[in-house]
Amino acid sequence: MESAFTKYTPTEPQIPPMCITLTKFLTTRIQETYNVCKRENPTNIKNCLTNPFEARHNYGLDNERNELIVYRHDIIGTFNSFEGKEFSMSPYTISRYEVIEKLGQGTFGQVFKCYDHINNRFCALKILKNKKAYLRQGLLECATLSMLNTYFDSNNDRIVKMYDHFMYCDHLCISFELLNQNLYQYAKERRHIGLELNDIQKKLIQLLEAVECCSKAGIIHCDVKPENILMTENGELKLIDLGSSCFENYTLYSYIQSRHYRAPEVVFNNRYNNAIDMWSVGCIIAELFLGVPLFPADSEFDLIVRFVEMLGMPSDEIIKNGKIADRYFKLVKRTNKYRLKESFEFEWENNIKLPPHKNYLYYSSLHDVIMKNPMKLSLNTKENNFIIRECLLDLLQRILVYDPKERLTPNQALNHPFFTFKNINDITPKDFYEWTPPEREFPFKVYGHSVSADPEDMLSDAFENKIIINKKLTNSEYYNVFFTLLQAGHVANITIDNPFEYGSITPKQFIRVFNHQFSKPSIPKVSTDVPRSFVAQIYSVTDSFNSVPIKKEENPLTIKHCNQSKIIIHRMTDNK
Repeated sequence: MESAFTKYTPTEPQIPPMCITLTKFLTTRIQETYNVCKRENPTNIKNCLTNPFEARHNYGLDNERNELIVYRHDIIGTFNSFEGKEFSMSPYTISRYEVIEKLGQGTFGQVFKCYDHINNRFCALKILKNKKAYLRQGLLECATLSMLNTYFDSNNDRIVKMYDHFMYCDHLCISFELLNQNLYQYAKERRHIGLELNDIQKKLIQLLEAVECCSKAGIIHCDVKPENILMTENGELKLIDLGSSCFENYTLYSYIQSRHYRAPEVVFNNRYNNAIDMWSVGCIIAELFLGVPLFPADSEFDLIVRFVEMLGMPSDEIIKNGKIADRYFKLVKRTNKYRLKESFEFEWENNIKLPPHKNYLYYSSLHDVIMKNPMKLSLNTKENNFIIRECLLDLLQRILVYDPKERLTPNQALNHPFFTFKNINDITPKDFYEWTPPEREFPFKVYGHSVSADPEDMLSDAFENKIIINKKLTNSEYYNVFFTLLQAGHVANITIDNPFEYGSITPKQFIRVFNHQFSKPSIPKVSTDVPRSFVAQIYSVTDSFNSVPIKKEENPLTIKHCNQSKIIIHRMTDNK
C-alpha cells in the first residue's frame, strides 16, 4: 500500500514570508496574538499603553494612526521581529526590550521606558509610525547620531547616546540612553524660588557645546527647545531628538522648528543654515531668566509682530530676499520703505481670523524686557543685578539678529564675557561693551541643495555591479539599502522614493571623516547574510528568469559574475 505521507518539494512560486514566519509569530509573539484576538479583555485594555488601541492596520498590529499597539511588559526586539536580527544595528546579536511605561508621544510615534534584557540596563525606546516619511526621517536620525556619537561627541558629553536601532514589524525602533527631566520641567519646578545664576550659566554653556557639536558635523538640529534638552543624573545637559535634523549642505524642509523658537529666515521661507539653531538658543537663554517664552506667538503673523515689537523692523534687504515676506510686509510707495501689515489687513487678504494678541511680559522691546522685567533668579544673585542684566542684554543682542551672518556662532557665544567670567558679579560694563567676538571657525555660507555624489558614484561605491532598484521598496528593504550606502560613505536623499534617483547628500564633514579613517567608520552595518525579504531576480534580454546564487560572504545587494541587464529588488510580502 502506498504511503499517504509524501516528501515535501518546493513549488513555484515560493511560500510567502508571512507563511514562513507564521510558526515564529505564533510562538515568540503569542502574547501579541492573544492581545489582538481578545481585545475586549479589560486587563488588556488596562495594560495597553497606546491610544487608540483598536487594531486597524499592519495585520492587526497598528492602530488608525499607524502606531504600533504596545502593552505593558511586551517584549520588543529582533528576538521576535518579523524582519529578524539582520535588520538591526548589531546583526549578529539579538535584542530583547521589555516595555515598562510610556514616556511620551508625538507626531513621529511613541517613546517607552524599557528594560534591555541583553545588556541589563534601562533605556528609552522610540518606535516610529509605520509610514515611509517617518521611517526615512528616522533613518537620517540614526545616521546623524552614529556620526555624532562616534566622532564629534565621542565622549558622549552633549548628545544623547544611541544604543541600537532595528526594524520591528515594519516599524523603525531606536534605543537611546535613558535621561531624566527636560530643561522646561527643571525651570518650572524652580520657578517659585528662582534659578541660581551660576547654574544657568553652566547649563547654557553645555547647551552651546551641544549645538557646537552639531555645527562642526554640518548638522542642523532644526528643533532646539527646552523640551529637547534633557538632563542626566548628574545634572548635565544633553541634546536629544534629531528626528527633524538635516545637513547644512542639503536642507530638507521649509517648515521647521517649534514656533516659539523659530528663526526669521525660516518664517520668511529663506534658505537657512545652522544659524537657526543659535536663534533658538537665544530664545532659550531669555526664557530661563524671564520664566516665559520670549516670543509666545499663537500664529506665524503673531510671531512676526513680536519680532518687530522686540527687535524692531528687519532691514529692507532681508524683507526683499524673503520668499513670502510680502505676505506680512507692505511697501509704502511714498517713502519706499516697508511696514508691517495691520492684523485686519492680513486677515482680509488671507481670509482668516487671527487669535487675539496676548501680552505675557510687562514690556515689549528687548532692552526693556531684560533691563526692567522681573527675573526668575534666586535672592543671592541680586547683588550686581543691573550689570548682570546689561551683560545678558549684550549677549542676546548679538544672537537675536535678523541677519544670520551677523549672529554669533556657538563658539563665539561661548567666548562672551557672560560665560567666561567665573563670578559674573565681578564683571564690569567695559568687559562686554568693548568685547569683540573671535573670528568664525568656518566662513558663513548657505548651501541650499548641494549634492556630494551622483547616483553612478553611489552605485559604484556601495555595490560591485551597477543595479537598478525598484522604486517601491518595503520599509525593511529601504532600511537595508540606506545603511549599505552609509557604510560606503553616502547618505541617501530620504525625500524621494528611489534612493538612487538623485544622488548623495553627504555633508563634507562626514566625507572628511571617511577619508581620514581610510576605512569605514563604526556606524550601523548591514548583515553580510542575504536578508530573507530580498529576492534578486535577474532578467536577461529575453526576460527569462535566471537564478543566481549569492555567496554568504558577499554583500546582500552585490551579485558577482552576472551579465544581466538589470537587477530589481522585489518585495515578497503581500500588500497591506
